[in-house]
Amino acid sequence: MYVVIVGATPVGIKVAQNLIKSRNDVVVIDQRKEECDFVYAQSGCITINGNPTEVDILEEAGISKANLLVSTLEEDSENLVVCMLAKKFKVPKIVTRITDPKYADAFNIAGISAIAGYTEIMFDELMEAIHPATLRRLERVGNMVVLILRVEKGSEFENKTVGGFSRIRKFPDSFVGCGVFRKKKDKLVTLTTEEAGRVKVNDEILATIEATELAKLVKFLD
Repeated sequence: MYVVIVGATPVGIKVAQNLIKSRNDVVVIDQRKEECDFVYAQSGCITINGNPTEVDILEEAGISKANLLVSTLEEDSENLVVCMLAKKFKVPKIVTRITDPKYADAFNIAGISAIAGYTEIMFDELMEAIHPATLRRLERVGNMVVLILRVEKGSEFENKTVGGFSRIRKFPDSFVGCGVFRKKKDKLVTLTTEEAGRVKVNDEILATIEATELAKLVKFLD
């Protein structure tokens, strides 16, 4: 996947590092040369020193071939401009951070995923938004996250018991399955993990995981 990240902010750098580890091609744009140099030194990814609200800079970053744009600038108005330009270039998926709720409607109307919160929460939610709908967060309670994981065809979960997920290499240790939603004869039924037995394609697993391991789960699903 080719990803353009706008803003060498703390959350932008974390997203870039995570995506690079998942073997994606990442370009980071920032107006501050020292931040571009820092990102390159930390991750080795391509950086563009320039104003991301300018079309020429976005084109230099390869916006026309991007599969994903993530905007993490400090100003919501600048993020909105960047995202609308990305829409013009027909980038398939666009995700942005948001700090002022009054901008939420504008992003929603434009069909852009806008994430609010502190840096750690924002990073987790940005990674979820970037990932396909395989994973959905329901709630965060203290240091735990309640989520739903959908079983995709050909995934490592298919035909395994939920309890058996712990034996999958590199799967997060803190993941605990609580139940399974399964479609039977056009009806959605709720099963315990024991009743579900081996999971099937399109089963949805209700689970909890430690918030610190959410990024690890997202990386595992890439």
